[in-house]
Amino acid sequence: MKDMNSIKVLMVHNYYRSKSPSGENIVFKYEIELLKRHGHKVIIYERNNDEILNSGVLRRSLSTFDMVWSLKTYKELKYLIQKERPDIAHFHNIWYLISPSGYYACKELQVPVVQTIHNFRMLCANGLLFRNGKICEKCVGKYPWRGVIYRCYNQSRLYSSPIVFAEMAHKLMTTWDKYVDCYIALTKFARNILIRHGFQNDKIVIKPNFVFRPFESLNNNKNFVLFFGRLSQEKGIDVLIKAFEYLNKINRDVPLRIIGDGPLKREIIYRIKKIGNIELLSQRSHAEILEQIKDALFVIIPSICYEMFPMTVIESYSMGKPVIASRIGSLSELVEDNITGLLFDPNDFISLASKIFFLYDNKELCYKMGSNAKIKYEKEYTPDVNITKLYDIYEKTLNKYFI
Repeated sequence: MKDMNSIKVLMVHNYYRSKSPSGENIVFKYEIELLKRHGHKVIIYERNNDEILNSGVLRRSLSTFDMVWSLKTYKELKYLIQKERPDIAHFHNIWYLISPSGYYACKELQVPVVQTIHNFRMLCANGLLFRNGKICEKCVGKYPWRGVIYRCYNQSRLYSSPIVFAEMAHKLMTTWDKYVDCYIALTKFARNILIRHGFQNDKIVIKPNFVFRPFESLNNNKNFVLFFGRLSQEKGIDVLIKAFEYLNKINRDVPLRIIGDGPLKREIIYRIKKIGNIELLSQRSHAEILEQIKDALFVIIPSICYEMFPMTVIESYSMGKPVIASRIGSLSELVEDNITGLLFDPNDFISLASKIFFLYDNKELCYKMGSNAKIKYEKEYTPDVNITKLYDIYEKTLNKYFI
């Protein structure tokens, strides 16, 4: 049995484009920091999708094959494993340059593989189970060829094809079953989706994300509510603006601060000019966003897609802030209705508007829910809780692998 007081972990992650900040990046960095703080050696293998943009035309065309099998990743990981001899490999995002070839490098050199599932990319071309403004589960439990027909990635059959081919090829090659030893689902909801798709039940464990404790005072409630995230359809920004248009119409004044960028930004700028109590800030650093959470009364997550595990929720909880969220997917697990926040039916902007004004107008209840949120954070989402769960996952994976 491996001594869990001193393990060597290979952490693997593929960053999206630098202009597309992701919660997955934060989770990856936090887990590295957590392991290091507990005295473990961490070896890091990273790639970045900016490599594609910075390469020539020929290299860009060849990058489509990298989604299926990256020879570069395979060779580099084999070299790194032979040099560093890690006890276990923990993969985060593998799309689009790392590819599943990394699993094969680990298998060949007898390194057990743990994979955190941050999205549904292994079964859905766009990773969201979302199409034409609605939830789409047509590929769950099936081969995802529909992703090409429906242009699920970037609304293009050309761009969707290599992703779908990679998903189908590795399903046929039984990569997901034979070359990954343990999957970490972030919620029960995500685990159930994976099981429905055919992932082995006994290989999927649940471990939520975590955030480090904030150091500053949390009693900085100012008179505004906050949304931050991508200004895109699936994030529910249209629903949010409709809710505030409705509040404005019935003369209910609630100051809103929006932080983010995205394809709907120009439309949002035009619409909020007619409302008057909404401030739109451009994309901020993660540290600056945390400052905004600290100052807000509460945070709104109006998503109309299946969120995996928005860091927004636990970042808000860690600062004693309640969350108003859509009653959809994992959000229904993470936000306890009338305890740590409020839930509303997705796409129902009138319901959202009423929840926003209700909580804004009842400050004592807002503070009480914030206290409940802080308690939930301390019980479930601290570094101490998370490292215990991570140790358990690593230990069981190692013991099972070397039986």
